[in-house]
Amino acid sequence: MSGQINLEDAAHCLTLLKSQATDFYLADLLLPENGRNAIIALHAFHVEITNITLSGGEPMAGQLRLQWWVEVLQGQRRDEGMGHPVARALLQVIDNYRLPIAGFEAKLEAHIFDLYQDPMGTRTDFEAYLGETRSCLFQWAGLILGASANADLANASGHSGVATGIVGVLENIGHSHNRGQVYVPDELLAAIGMSPEQFLAAPTEKHQDVVGGLIDLAHEHQMKALNAVQGLAPECRRAFKPLALVPLYLKNAEKAGLEIFKRGSSPSQMRKQWALWRF
Repeated sequence: MSGQINLEDAAHCLTLLKSQATDFYLADLLLPENGRNAIIALHAFHVEITNITLSGGEPMAGQLRLQWWVEVLQGQRRDEGMGHPVARALLQVIDNYRLPIAGFEAKLEAHIFDLYQDPMGTRTDFEAYLGETRSCLFQWAGLILGASANADLANASGHSGVATGIVGVLENIGHSHNRGQVYVPDELLAAIGMSPEQFLAAPTEKHQDVVGGLIDLAHEHQMKALNAVQGLAPECRRAFKPLALVPLYLKNAEKAGLEIFKRGSSPSQMRKQWALWRF
């Protein structure tokens, strides 16, 4: 397979982002034309996977759907993948930019956690989960825009993925709480005097302290990410535009208090567009 992404597939991916992942949609519109459709396809793939994990169906059914993607990427179901616009575009991107299949397999494997009600584990486990599910998106986007696969890109991608991933955890905290899922490291809960079981009870002031701990951790990684991104070539920094939205979300999350369990903390679209344009 060679050549550019089919324009109809690219349009399908962009429409998917516009309807279901506004942050990626707004950020990707500001990408350079060279590489834009490829990154849009990556983000559409992420939306497809999160749709599986957020559907609330039987975990085994979700795991089988994730396995379908693994088998498409490995070539076992390539013909089926060629009938799916996002899978078709993704295969084209992987082929065009020689992206390692192993990273996509690791992402899909990590998302199995989303289907069950296991505790998150340690802070290291939490950061590794966000690295495999979120940091990889920055890594691949950076490579598409011409970055070298070196320690600088890995460092910037790693911290950016954790920072934006925590924003995602905060935005979905009410949904995951209702489903009996805990996306909070054991150490953070223990420092506040809570167990995973207690976290799943009705929100209290201690839950607000948990949110505050997640906000602090996101700020820590955001600052490290911004420093690391400065070491990249200017044309590659655009891959990190979603990082510009982190402060907006965290400020709103801090103001929301326990209301975040009911309504999230998404900023207005105008504020998002302004932050992305300035990044």
